[in-house]
Amino acid sequence: ADMAESGQLPVSWTVESAADLRLHQYKAVQLDANGRAAQCGERQQLFIGVLQNKPNSLEHAHVALVGVTKAVAGLAVTLGDLVTVRSGFFIKGQRAVPGTSVVSGDPAISNAGSGVVIAGVALSTVASGGIFTLGLGIGFYSLVNSN
Repeated sequence: ADMAESGQLPVSWTVESAADLRLHQYKAVQLDANGRAAQCGERQQLFIGVLQNKPNSLEHAHVALVGVTKAVAGLAVTLGDLVTVRSGFFIKGQRAVPGTSVVSGDPAISNAGSGVVIAGVALSTVASGGIFTLGLGIGFYSLVNSN
């Protein structure tokens, strides 16, 4: 069910937008050095939540911290996937198996630095670029790169 249909609004926080985020609704955001909401970069350790509105620079950004929200997929996402963040988009997270090396070039691992922060669980299936339903903050796993 769609977030609006189900009535399960996420717990959100209002913070000033660091830049024009009008094209980034339902993407991942982080806090910049001034405590303002900004688009997530390639690395996602500073991910704080999902942008719910379309704020211009210095306008109020409504950021979902936990709960059910819409989210934009950077790659295909399947119901039940643990998802992580890459460049503002949500992608399937890959588990690093203890004692083995991670496949070189795997974006979910190699771009994450020391580990992969799991944002939540996909509650629907969607193709790359589509909007899916995300159970945000269900678990908060950190999948450590075993390299």
